[in-house]
Amino acid sequence: MLPQLAVAPVAGPGVRAQLRAEQGPLAGQTFAISHSPFALGRSPENDLVLPEPLASRQHVRLEARAGRWYVIDLDSANGTLLNRQRLSGEMALNAGDLMAIGDTVFAFDAAPARPAVVPPVARARPAARRSSPLAAIVIGVVLIALVVAAVLFLGGSMRRTADDATGPALPTLQLPVLPSVTLPTGIPSLPPIPTGLPSLPTGLPSLPTFPPLR
Repeated sequence: MLPQLAVAPVAGPGVRAQLRAEQGPLAGQTFAISHSPFALGRSPENDLVLPEPLASRQHVRLEARAGRWYVIDLDSANGTLLNRQRLSGEMALNAGDLMAIGDTVFAFDAAPARPAVVPPVARARPAARRSSPLAAIVIGVVLIALVVAAVLFLGGSMRRTADDATGPALPTLQLPVLPSVTLPTGIPSLPPIPTGLPSLPTGLPSLPTFPPLR
């Protein structure tokens, strides 16, 4: 058996088409056609080396022209079948066409395969949990700074509003000082007021004494 030289089956942004091995030694593998022309055969000089005894050294070549892919048989000894019909010269390829070289059958796909999705690493979550306390501290500091700034801003605004409401200070009136006056303290007493009524006698006559009754 001839040594196998496999083209990387991973599709990427530069992949324009691909061959998927359905039967033969390469069955189950997908090969990217990333450039034109793209040669297949037993010779190590080919882009895809076929471990196929019935393949010629230079068997077929794929070329892209005007937005389409074409397959060209290079006068191979055993020929090439395209959709179970012998290929003569060159023919345009369509998605899903089957190209047989000996016992190896390829399915042509013009749409590149999607890149494999890498599953998330299970150990990435603990790292996120370890960083959560630091994030909480940073958020707390930022919130405190915002609250302090808001208090300072509101306090300054209230002071400016109070100053505007009071307006300029009124001038102080200076009243003249009056001289002190000393009042006299000695006031003469008033004479008694006569009533004009005679005084009542104080001595009353005694009553007669009567003898006791028998």
